Amino acid sequence: LQAAIESSLVPLGWKQEKRPFHPHLTLGRVKDHRKLQQLNWDVVVEKEEVEVTAVALVQSTLTPSGAVYADRRLSRLRA
Repeated sequence: LQAAIESSLVPLGWKQEKRPFHPHLTLGRVKDHRKLQQLNWDVVVEKEEVEVTAVALVQSTLTPSGAVYADRRLSRLRA
């Protein structure tokens, strides 16, 4: 999916990413790493399958006051 999106964006003027792609899901951010010690890391998380019906490109910019998110809709990109 990432490769297909990127190959569609480059002809539209977007720069190709030089870094390797590492898919991830951000569940939350912690400003104070000391609070991580309070978390229970022994929790078992069951696998779950979900059907993907849409993909949104969201840019996150980290600032001292928190993350700022920008929706990057691609009106000219068609699946």
